[in-house]
Amino acid sequence: MVWKGEFKGKVVAIKKMNVDPSSKKPGSIEALAEFRREVRVMCRLKHHNLVQIMGFSLSHPMTMVMEFCPFGDLYNLLHNQNIEINWSFRLRVAWDISMGMTFLHGTIPAIVHRDLKTPNVMIVSTDSHAPVCAKVADFGISKELLTEHFKAVRAAQRDVVNPTWLAPEVMCEEVSGKPMDVYPFGIILWELLTRQHPFGNYKFTFNQEEAIINGERPTIPEDCPENYKNLIVSCWQRDPSFRPSYSTIS
Repeated sequence: MVWKGEFKGKVVAIKKMNVDPSSKKPGSIEALAEFRREVRVMCRLKHHNLVQIMGFSLSHPMTMVMEFCPFGDLYNLLHNQNIEINWSFRLRVAWDISMGMTFLHGTIPAIVHRDLKTPNVMIVSTDSHAPVCAKVADFGISKELLTEHFKAVRAAQRDVVNPTWLAPEVMCEEVSGKPMDVYPFGIILWELLTRQHPFGNYKFTFNQEEAIINGERPTIPEDCPENYKNLIVSCWQRDPSFRPSYSTIS
């Protein structure tokens, strides 16, 4: 659970894990491992387009103090029709995400996020001229690409149930790596364009998953600028090798 609080005179987000670190229950062990992994990864990541960690405690209750993002997550902002969004803001958010992900993939060893989606993109400003508008968050299931063997065996391991932003090769348990983070960027670009929920016509996730594996993608509006459309399509290609890298996108 994440709370709003104060730390050293600044408004912060406080994430608490109400699980005893000594617990041996399977679900607790997994949750604790995910929390520790997120702390470890965030301590490595110093970039203005990634949510920054300001402090942590691994004693009970395990706690993480992070920078506060006043406008919440991108998903809820896009679905709030009281907020007007112009093209400058859309492009700025896309740029900020791509820059954060470029940094993430460029670390040594490289890190794959594995759960990039609009609910995990935090908004710090709705002014497209601000120094920063968006920051990528939630590194709980991220993985380090330590070796080629790791990339082949571990990076494509599925830890996400919701298929909406999930790369099809992960659903099929195929080999992947960094490209699995590029696929959801295509979905996010579509969301920025339409302000709709992707694959909203599917009631059951297994039907949605089957459609995605078979190549179905959200319909791109006809009035979408050609360059923007081409970027969307290139990002959500079925073959991971055909997707651009984040450094190319940026």
